[in-house]
Parts: sequence; structure tokens; C-alpha cells
Amino acid sequence: ERLFKTQLDTTPARFLKRLRLERAKELLSNTELSIVEVVCATGFENPTHFSKCFKRRYSAAPTVWRSARQQRAGDALAI
Repeated sequence: ERLFKTQLDTTPARFLKRLRLERAKELLSNTELSIVEVVCATGFENPTHFSKCFKRRYSAAPTVWRSARQQRAGDALAI
């Protein structure tokens, strides 16, 4: 753990959570999986905990993130 902290300036648990949240963001952006399916696929305990962590990291709830992605995709198709 000390080496991990020295090399990456974070704890293993925080690093793993960041990886899981990045994967969740990819799944929300690139698939039609439900929030519950994303929660299961990324190993979070439950949708509430996942939503809190996601919002803390990306300043938007998962549903808002997905809606914004769909809006951007619709705008791109309109061009």
C-alpha cells in the first residue's frame, strides 16, 4: 500500500473505485444498459451508493449523464 501511495498518490481502494466509475461512465455513454445493469457490471453495492459516487466524481447523476449523452448524439445527427 505504501508503494502504491508513493507511485500513484492514492490508495488501492480509491484507485479501484475510480476505475469502476470510469467503466460505468463508458457503459452509460456507449450502451443501452440500465442503471441497475451498470451497477452490477461495475461491482457497486446498490444503485443508490453508485449514484452518490458517480455524482461526486462527475458532478452529474448517472441518469443526467446519460440524458446529456443522448442529447449530444441527437444534436450530432441533426447536423
